[in-house]
Amino acid sequence: MLRAKKTKWFKTVEAQAISVQVWPLAPKDLPGWIHKRMAGRGLKADRATINALARKIEGNLLAAVQEIDRLALQALDGVITQDMIEAAVTDQARFDVYQWLDAALAGQTSRSLRMLRALEAEGVDAVVIASALTREVRQLAQMSIEANASSVDEVIRRFRIWPKRQPLIAKALKRSPSSHYVSLLPLLSELDRQAKGQAEGNPWQRLSDLNLRLASAN
Repeated sequence: MLRAKKTKWFKTVEAQAISVQVWPLAPKDLPGWIHKRMAGRGLKADRATINALARKIEGNLLAAVQEIDRLALQALDGVITQDMIEAAVTDQARFDVYQWLDAALAGQTSRSLRMLRALEAEGVDAVVIASALTREVRQLAQMSIEANASSVDEVIRRFRIWPKRQPLIAKALKRSPSSHYVSLLPLLSELDRQAKGQAEGNPWQRLSDLNLRLASAN
């Protein structure tokens, strides 16, 4: 989006209209959003119930609105319980490859594995995920090597990391030595061959293994 705003076509359109930049709702903000949405419908729910609904609809606010409206019809006393969520709400969470990558880099093992399973269920090509993961790990490997001779902040500036991702990347670089990211490269090469049908093995199983290695790095 930042690059697009600098293009000639964007500036031409913006001169004739108003542009509003809307960032996706961060996972940490989703329970609060659900709480406010429920309160607006006169509904009440405890934190565990709200978190259960958040897991079911993460990344899919349209589904969240629809499910809250549907739950409102079922809750005659205005109280939503966790049992109601588990019984009535199907898993409609939606993720993209980059959200999964960020979750894995943040060390969110269970969440990132759930996201990976969701991507597989949605029919996302393993080649697409393998390509994104390879680019990310190669960059982390190069950055971590350079960080051995300078500060992490300096390396992040040099690689022009997007501001919103800088804390995440900094944490990943400080958490794991360069040898860890370098050790993943041969596995990524094997993953690429499996995803393209050039080697035996299940690419999704290899992705799960790499997910665990990336999320549990220390």
